Amino acid sequence: MLNKVTTVSSMICSIQNSDHAPHADTIYKLVKALLIPRMAYGMPFCELSKKQYARLDAQTYKPLLKALALPQSVHRAKAGPDF
Repeated sequence: MLNKVTTVSSMICSIQNSDHAPHADTIYKLVKALLIPRMAYGMPFCELSKKQYARLDAQTYKPLLKALALPQSVHRAKAGPDF
């Protein structure tokens, strides 16, 4: 599941460039439409460690942090709305 979530997160990040990047609200909607359902579907079927949950969390916020031009080290509670 982590590989698929990483793939979708990277796909969302790839549409963002410095010239014509979509607005942060658009990225948020893409994450909610593409990434969250993928995670929700796979959660009942796998047991994840704390480290794996942290990686999922990081992949969830990665596109939004990129859209807001924030570094990956920003505390996620302050980065944006909760998914």
